[in-house]
Amino acid sequence: DKMLVIDEYTALQQGQARSYFVWIRPGTTSFRATMTYADPAATPLAAITRLNSVDLRVSRLLGGTTWWGNNGLVDGNASTSGGVANDLDTTENVWLTNPTPGIYEIQVSAPTIVQDAKVETLETDVDYALVAHPMGGGFHTQPAMQLSLLANAPGQLDVQLTGVPGGWQEGFTLFSLATQGPKGF
Repeated sequence: DKMLVIDEYTALQQGQARSYFVWIRPGTTSFRATMTYADPAATPLAAITRLNSVDLRVSRLLGGTTWWGNNGLVDGNASTSGGVANDLDTTENVWLTNPTPGIYEIQVSAPTIVQDAKVETLETDVDYALVAHPMGGGFHTQPAMQLSLLANAPGQLDVQLTGVPGGWQEGFTLFSLATQGPKGF
């Protein structure tokens, strides 16, 4: 319940991205996300040996702070916010110390796919592995959250949510009849 593991389940084609939403509990001392992908072999003695580009980005939904994979890790053991996507490495990390509690988006994107890296599919694509920890229970909870909808009279709908993990301090949209609004669970 504290770790997200994506073990090459999903493939990306050029221009595609996948997002995973996690909740970081108050009092969390560190949060780490690591993404890696296998890249086809480059031409011998090429100046840049990476062919495809897959990027890791972590964003805090409330406030919009963003961390790109490997940004700031050359100088220390913690990622620095801002920066740009990493176009050199096939393994990228975002390491946060004392992260602000809340909901975070982990996004893996494929801006450049020039050679097929997942030959068992027909498409020109690449798969990746992703691990993130610790999470505060936003992916799995014990016991499970339960949503109850009761209609006691015409036009009256009562909503009750039980089993919400303790420590949630950030609001989110559970469901909405509107078609616009911020991201949420």
